[in-house]
Amino acid sequence: MRILFLFLTIALLSLSILGAACTEKTAATPPPVPGLQTSSEIVQQLPKGADSAKVSFRDLNYWQEKDLFCIIALVDNNADTWQRIWVRVELFDSAGKRLLIGKDSSLIVRAFSDAIPPRGASSIFVTLPYIQLSGTPVSCKLSGAGALLQNPGAILLTGESSGVRMQYPDPKDPKKVIEKAFQSTSMVENPLEMNAPHPRAVMLIYATDNKLYFAQVLDLEKQYEFLRSDKTGPMGPREQRRLVCALVYENLPTPIREKTIGRVDIQMFDARPDAEK
Repeated sequence: MRILFLFLTIALLSLSILGAACTEKTAATPPPVPGLQTSSEIVQQLPKGADSAKVSFRDLNYWQEKDLFCIIALVDNNADTWQRIWVRVELFDSAGKRLLIGKDSSLIVRAFSDAIPPRGASSIFVTLPYIQLSGTPVSCKLSGAGALLQNPGAILLTGESSGVRMQYPDPKDPKKVIEKAFQSTSMVENPLEMNAPHPRAVMLIYATDNKLYFAQVLDLEKQYEFLRSDKTGPMGPREQRRLVCALVYENLPTPIREKTIGRVDIQMFDARPDAEK
């Protein structure tokens, strides 16, 4: 990702760099606190017909955000078939004891993508109120809970990305700068001769410590205040689009506000709204 620096006056910052990525509710649960939400679908049990999941995980991160324990990770489909994947989450205290989540010893969440291609990837993002936990977690374990075979479909890709830091001099110390916002630009495409009727983009935000702290699904059939795109709606064969996300720090998790954004990655998939979840 190419990063540029844009120094602004305080007056210019009142222009529409707009709204947080997390003000748009997903179908999972309403946001427990402003600016942060449980973005992965939480389920009590696996659907009928679920088989074992061949998965691995990358960029696993967990931290405390106010009264929430937050967990985020990339999920790799290691199978040779298209899969919808569920992930089992287990929490442990400082003594290595597994904690209860509500009344259960683990939690099952579904990866964002409705259908992950062979050797493809998706992600999860979960926030759990401490009041629902039987102790104080210091670590977590992820494993494949199950998977359902899916029909092949369009494979959507992300190409070149870049970022612009929006900063102004600190009025208390002219030698320092304050970073108010970050604008990310990514090119996404549908490279095959297939239609993608319901394109989705998962925005992944990394801090300057190279750790992943935020993920949210963006419905490219809708319009958002903070997202600009060449067009909305289905993506046709070989279509490309430019996505521009304007992110204000005050609406993002604390570690990102403290460390600032390092990069923004985009995962693409074609949703299957009529399929059994």
